[in-house]
Amino acid sequence: MLDIKEIEISKKRIDTLYRESTIPTEDESEGFVVAKCGQSSALGVIYGGYIHLIRDTIEFQNIQPRDKEQICLLYALQEFDLIVGLGPAGTGKTTLAIAYAMHQLFKKDKRVVLIKPTVFVGGSSNAIAAVPGDSREKLSPYVESFMGPLEKVLGDHMEHHLYELENQKKLIFSALELIRGMDFQDTIVILDEAQNASLHELLSLISRVGEGGTCILLGDLMQIDTEAHWSSCGLYTLVNTEAFTRSYLTAGVALNKQYRGPLAALAQDILVETFEEEC
Repeated sequence: MLDIKEIEISKKRIDTLYRESTIPTEDESEGFVVAKCGQSSALGVIYGGYIHLIRDTIEFQNIQPRDKEQICLLYALQEFDLIVGLGPAGTGKTTLAIAYAMHQLFKKDKRVVLIKPTVFVGGSSNAIAAVPGDSREKLSPYVESFMGPLEKVLGDHMEHHLYELENQKKLIFSALELIRGMDFQDTIVILDEAQNASLHELLSLISRVGEGGTCILLGDLMQIDTEAHWSSCGLYTLVNTEAFTRSYLTAGVALNKQYRGPLAALAQDILVETFEEEC
């Protein structure tokens, strides 16, 4: 669906791509590609009738990509307005997205909004209802999952940075169901665990991202905590619409390599096996 595909082109065209950064193509498909000829290859993206070279020197806030899928995600974050990153836990998608968002906050004074659907593992939720406290306190169990990536990006002084940025309203944590009426101008909006959102919720969020804004949807179709089947969940439906796949505003990439550790890798192998049986 959002995998990087391999295409065969001549060595001369690969050399031209490295030299000029773009070359025309008759390939009508769009998306990320590895252009190959024997031992020579180049990573690129096809859109607008051209192959655009993607160099492996992209990084944000000293966070560097570790594989070609991560390179493509970082490229997409800086080039497109609506980006979907799919992949299991441990593939680095949230860390990369937050690194880009913090870069935009510090360098371009963009606001950053970090959002999650308030759905627990297993499907239940009471985050905005019976849990005592204001909306930020109610969201504490959910925003905790952002803290690991934020610490990687912000370093040892993360807590100080968070205190300052939240007080200045430059960094906002929100539940997906609370975005009604919001307007995200000049804002980097990241929705994590997007596989737990309906298509209606996703479109409601996207429609609120205004001028100068970027919307980043991150999720894993094999770990849905609602009753939706993966083939009918909002995220799967969104990325398979012709409107999404043909738009010059959108990009998506599937991350596969897991960096968290052997048990996480084992869990992913089991998920893949059971997922394929369902298919």
